[in-house]
Amino acid sequence: GGAALDLAQLDRWYRRHDDTAPTLVNMYGITETTVHVTALTLNRELASTAAASLIGEPLPALDLHILDSRLHPVPPGVTGELYVSGAQLSRGYLHRPALTATRFVADPHGRPGARLYRTGDLARRTRRGDVEYLGRSDFQVQLRGFRVELGEIEAVLLRSPGVARAVVLVHHDDRTGAERLVGYVVPETGAVLDGPAILARAAGDLAAYMVPATLMVLDELPITATGKFDRRALPAPDFAARTQPARAPADPRETRLVELFGDVLGLDTVGVDDSFFALGGDSIMSIQLVSRAKALGLELTPRQVFEHKTAAALAAVAGTAATPVVLDELPGGAVGAMPLPPIVHWALARGGRLDRYSQAVLLRLPTDLDHATVTALLQALLDRHDMLRARLVPDPTGPAGYRLHTDPPGAVDAATVIHRVPVTSAADTDDFFALADTERDAAADRLEPTAGRVGVQ
Repeated sequence: GGAALDLAQLDRWYRRHDDTAPTLVNMYGITETTVHVTALTLNRELASTAAASLIGEPLPALDLHILDSRLHPVPPGVTGELYVSGAQLSRGYLHRPALTATRFVADPHGRPGARLYRTGDLARRTRRGDVEYLGRSDFQVQLRGFRVELGEIEAVLLRSPGVARAVVLVHHDDRTGAERLVGYVVPETGAVLDGPAILARAAGDLAAYMVPATLMVLDELPITATGKFDRRALPAPDFAARTQPARAPADPRETRLVELFGDVLGLDTVGVDDSFFALGGDSIMSIQLVSRAKALGLELTPRQVFEHKTAAALAAVAGTAATPVVLDELPGGAVGAMPLPPIVHWALARGGRLDRYSQAVLLRLPTDLDHATVTALLQALLDRHDMLRARLVPDPTGPAGYRLHTDPPGAVDAATVIHRVPVTSAADTDDFFALADTERDAAADRLEPTAGRVGVQ
């Protein structure tokens, strides 16, 4: 039963039984259809040759639809969301009209008054016409600019010998702000799992950004009082944990790389044989590592970080970085008049006002950070980055009728761009986010490129 059919485990089950093995049926179902939707008879050939979680054909009283966000059918091979219709479909949720309206929608392809149930599951139809289950749509996440389907990663982990169950989620590190994929696996009875080996096997089937940063082996997955899987009760990963003492670096190169691992990942202790990614590194952090290594005289590429992973292995392949050439500052530095950069010229040429053009980010600061320290930090930022002191100056002879002028360091007082707002509500409440939206909108109103108010607000 269930939607996600683990063919690797099914194949192993058939191999343990002779030809008298009982007939098995995989049934995909949801409560709203009381309770099954499709059925698929299983056999040895399907278990050994199929490469996906197949769920079969709908029962006689139901129809299955794979639709896009506009409720249009998707072509074979294209992922869509599963919808169910038919006489077996329930009428809605008792005394919950709002929830009913979000899940039971009008069927644009059926008779007048017909409805579809939106399952929230993703699927696609193969060229042979089989329906392949791909996981939950609400388990699709955005991670460092990539769209990641957690169910796809879980399916790959389940292919490893001895893995009975697998779960993947995104872990947010409140201290560093980093988001990393974390995998949890439960072994089959009597099996002993090797986490690093499972991840190494998964790396052969997944894109680098889809490989979990670490893998935790659990005796069982947590469940709620009603017997359902409880994702929120999964233990938090410890990226600094190790099963054996860390080996000390053997030469200056290894020493520098171990120190860089610790700096980039925010760890106090790193061994030369520790994987950068098992410790919590990701593709963005690998670029930071490469940049910092170059500043210390070590030439690496992000590809080498992914391939070699440990400080010991990277020390063996790292080249010697050329001494960076530091150009003398030109007279006047970056202060004074300058032509419009192409992006500014493009924005002005589009027409309209630029006063409210902005980008925003929410930062978590230490609770003991005082006003004087914040002011000093922002003043250093404004003095260091010339474009934060730039003004848009009207110039009839210039492109788009403007030019840029940057004022000298110290011309912008950090105290004038800090706006403190007292907050009495908790940071995860609707009141907090409503206040944040209001203040962000007010900050955009305070921007004024012609007066030089284009920097930190």
